[in-house]
Amino acid sequence: MELGSNYHVFKHGVAPTWEDKANEGGGRWILQLKPAMTKTDISWMRCLMALVGELMDMSADVCGAVVRHHINT
Repeated sequence: MELGSNYHVFKHGVAPTWEDKANEGGGRWILQLKPAMTKTDISWMRCLMALVGELMDMSADVCGAVVRHHINT
């Protein structure tokens, strides 16, 4: 994953915006990894596999996922 990149994966018909009706009243989880511990590619792949495989307890309520690969300065 290239530094500074953003990847969005959402259910068919759901836009990655707060204004989309499907995202109304929703929220988000933010996971920040320390640069020395970052394994962004592996973490992103596991998240996608869990979403596609509906392995999360609330999978039906999850509309999408976003990963942002950057380093805070």
